[in-house]
This record gives sequence, C-alpha cells and structure tokens, in this order.
Amino acid sequence: IVIGYTSSLNTYTGAVISDNEIDHNGNSTQPAGQDGRGMAIGLVGGDFTITRNYIHDNVASGMFFGVSATGNATITYNVFSRNGLRGMAWQTSGTVYAYNNTIFDDLTPGTSNGGTGILTDSTGTFYIKNNLIATKMNSFAAYILTNTSTLPAGISNNIYWDLTNGAGGAAFLYNGTRKTFAQWVTLTSETGSQEADSKVATESNSSLLPYLQSSSPAINAGANLGSTYQLALNPKIGRAHV
Repeated sequence: IVIGYTSSLNTYTGAVISDNEIDHNGNSTQPAGQDGRGMAIGLVGGDFTITRNYIHDNVASGMFFGVSATGNATITYNVFSRNGLRGMAWQTSGTVYAYNNTIFDDLTPGTSNGGTGILTDSTGTFYIKNNLIATKMNSFAAYILTNTSTLPAGISNNIYWDLTNGAGGAAFLYNGTRKTFAQWVTLTSETGSQEADSKVATESNSSLLPYLQSSSPAINAGANLGSTYQLALNPKIGRAHV
C-alpha cells in the first residue's frame, strides 16, 4: 500500500487502513524503496488510523510513515512479521500513537538496521505502549532505534525479546549509543515493561498469524488505555490480501 509521493495526494485526512494482509512486496533489487515496503505513507499532512493489519514477508520495512508536522497516526492491533528491514519506521514531526502491536521478526538481520522493531528518525511526539517486540539482534538491529535525541513522550508496558541472544544485551540504540534494557528504562522513564521471552509461536504457513502461547508474559500485562484500546492484540480474521 502506497499513499502519497505525488503532488496530487499531498494531504489526506481521516484515512483508515484496516483488516488487510499485506505481504511479499518488493524484490532483492529494490530493498529500501517504497515498492518493497508493506505500507508506505508519504504526505505533507493528514491523520491516519492504521489498525488490525497483518503485514509480513515484505522485502523492506513493514510500514514507513513519513508525514510532516501536520501528520499524525494511530497505529493499533497490527502484526508485523518477517519484514526485511524494520517492523515500523517513522519519519514525522507529528504525533504517533503505537498501541497493542506485535512485531515478531525472526529473519536474520542484514544491513541498514535490519531486524529493528521500531525506527524513529525525526523529532516527532511518540507514544509506545502495550507492544510486543521480538527480533533477532546483530550490530544493525535494535528493539527501538532513535536517530535523534528525541525520546518517546509516553512509553510503557512493552515486552522486548532478543530471539538470538535472550535478555541482557545492548538491544536499544539511542542517537548512536547502544543501551541495555535497564539503561533504556532509566533514560526514558519507561514503566511496566519487561525484557522477557514473549512466547510467540508461528505457523508453517506464513499467511497464518503468529500467536501467543498460553505461558506468554504478554497475557494480561498491558496498561489500561481506555475502552478504545481494549481489543485483542491480534487482528481479526477476514482481511483483504494485498
């Protein structure tokens, strides 16, 4: 899904992108462009709701949100799995609310921060709560990677896990400096979060959603964000296929 990138679609307000399966876009010759992403939004302005999508096995990032100061996004109940670069990448000075998403990337990371859960590459206002982020780590990867000194405005009740090394590594990257989970919590004042095996299981058929095992620490671990955000973590069945 590509929205924007043309002069005729520079502003779009009130768009809702929901209940889609977006997968296997791009190829090895265009790993970083919007054609290889599951979803690419590039506009001068607009407000978006992105909810209950299953975005998987795309060559580049699962989702790229690049909107200027007047652009905001509410990103909820999405599952990002096995995307080539990052689960989500945000390049906006607007506001992003990322609640109740699952990022499970068991691909071996490559270059360009491959394997990163969430990349923030601008001075936006970011709220990151009730997300599950499990990725394979190497020198390019991070649970959350910030390329500026801007910290999340609100961050809590997330569960992080390194599928390669387990807990204890310097798995966050803040403005060029690696941070352990404990150092990240001190830096951001993040509360209610854990670095723990999230017990996500996958099906042999990649079109079937990853799911939580009964022993997952993610069960009943989220913050109460109000009635708007009390759906299940996984998107509902019955999606368009893109």
